[in-house]
Amino acid sequence: MPRFSNVGGVLGFGPVDPADSYQPFEWVWQARVWALNNVVPPRFGHTTDEKRDLGEQLPARVQLDQGYYERWLTRLELLLVEDGVLAPGELDAAVADAGTRSGGGHETWEQTGGARPWATRYE
Repeated sequence: MPRFSNVGGVLGFGPVDPADSYQPFEWVWQARVWALNNVVPPRFGHTTDEKRDLGEQLPARVQLDQGYYERWLTRLELLLVEDGVLAPGELDAAVADAGTRSGGGHETWEQTGGARPWATRYE
């Protein structure tokens, strides 16, 4: 049975931008969420298929209201709460606290000077 997350080719979800200036992350926090999702779950025995399945089980309202990396963060939080690493609501409280301390803004890659050389190659 198709799930709500399978919207490939559905009208109204916008075109794919094939431009050469493609940036996978608009905001720095998105890169961090990507990194955490690729490092943390395997350390607790979770597979890519399990992460994908959990993301596809999110309610349709969550999938419509949250952006791509927000859904990744929600999925990661659910896994960590399930494993007992986080208490329910602990991540929300930390995010609210960080937002208060930072003035509520997020840095873009342009604001940080883009990717740093040490972050793009192995030494």
